[in-house]
Amino acid sequence: MHCTHCGEVVDPKDRFCTHCGQANPSYGEDARESSDDHFKTQAYDNYQTPPSYAPSNQDYPQRPGKFNWGAFTFTVAWGIGNNCYLCLLALIPGLNIIMSFIAGFMGNRWAMENNTYRDMEEFSKIQQTWNRAGFIFFIIAVIPLAFFMFIGFMTLITAPTLSNNWL
Repeated sequence: MHCTHCGEVVDPKDRFCTHCGQANPSYGEDARESSDDHFKTQAYDNYQTPPSYAPSNQDYPQRPGKFNWGAFTFTVAWGIGNNCYLCLLALIPGLNIIMSFIAGFMGNRWAMENNTYRDMEEFSKIQQTWNRAGFIFFIIAVIPLAFFMFIGFMTLITAPTLSNNWL
């Protein structure tokens, strides 16, 4: 089947076109075709190029497959807000760090599967907000950590030389 917006080949199981991001009208329908439809599709594939109605390479800041800083940083809150209850495993000690990385890498895919969005633009806006907040919070948390690690490292280096001078 072809996307009605850009004409690229789309799997009926996909909710959105992977090329232009438009909603797939046949999402969720059975992929059964009559023999006439099969031959029409086959003839269309062999002899005609699909029409191009819009640019096919729209780049959305957040799409399935991209790292989601919001899911990484706010794993539990992000999971509840996006109906991804598997993220609640981050409440188990020891699994929290692992689940943060898994949620960061799989978050956009989970959010797409567990929620209903009007189009790819709405999905991108919502996840971009989470992504921005997660990245900012991550940086705010890492700067003091790096500062204290630097102070600790400098103390380890200078402490032996200070103790020799006091003898």
